[in-house]
Order: sequence, then C-alpha cells, then structure tokens
Amino acid sequence: MSSLESWIPVVMFLIVAMMIPTGLIALGFAFGTRAKRPDVAGNKYLAFESGVSTGYAGRQRNPIDFYLTAMLFIIF
Repeated sequence: MSSLESWIPVVMFLIVAMMIPTGLIALGFAFGTRAKRPDVAGNKYLAFESGVSTGYAGRQRNPIDFYLTAMLFIIF
C-alpha cells in the first residue's frame, strides 16, 4: 500500500464531516421559518428601556415600598 492510499479514508471522513453540517445548514435555510418583516414605521430604532414606555417624564416619584425592598437587598 502506498502512502497516498492510506490517506483515502481520512480524506473521505473529512468530506463526510463537512457535508453533514453543510447539509443541515442548507436544510435549515430551506425549511426554516422566516422572521417577519420589520416595522415600517421605524420603531426598531427606538430605545428599549427594559419594557418601560419611553413616553414618560424623566423624574417620577417612587413609592416607599421600592426603597424598603432596596434596603432589604442591601442589608441582607
């Protein structure tokens, strides 16, 4: 057996190893769901503030329960 013939199984393994992930990615593109069209009004460029509406004043009064909970977290 020549030295080139001993590499045939390795090359075949590498080809199969590259074909499997490539095929799975192609199947994902072919049969996967598509994302919906982005909002045309430009809402995707607005800042997202952790679910808080962006249309409020900068300073608002917080209830005392918030401060009590915060102090409990700091103490314990």
